[in-house]
Amino acid sequence: MPNAIVKIDFENWSKLAEENPQAFEERRVEAIQKLIESCPQDQQQRLSCLQWRVDQVRERSKTPLAGCLRMSKMMWDRVLGKGGLMTLLDRLSVYSKAYPNQPALAYTPPRKAQVLRMNLGKREAENEKIARI
Repeated sequence: MPNAIVKIDFENWSKLAEENPQAFEERRVEAIQKLIESCPQDQQQRLSCLQWRVDQVRERSKTPLAGCLRMSKMMWDRVLGKGGLMTLLDRLSVYSKAYPNQPALAYTPPRKAQVLRMNLGKREAENEKIARI
């Protein structure tokens, strides 16, 4: 389903929104949830979180148009912003030029993280000693 083209009966949805906004909202949530559940398991959590963000923008916006503009900005930030789609595509292009005989999708940028030591209080330090035993 995620790769399939979903045909939406705009007239039917529009009529429902006009005549029964509550039923429209229930059906909208159901359709979105069904689509998310049809996606691969490893993507469902991310998609649910994204939908939550979209719903929050809609809820907090004073008008539907204001919400639409905020969501559009959110989308463009994900495309053009730091670490966005364009950055990833640029990296992919550089990689494929540097390693022409390697499949480009096999490239995974190295992950770096610095592990910080937490200063533990007396009780936590005692529990840590016990856990090591």
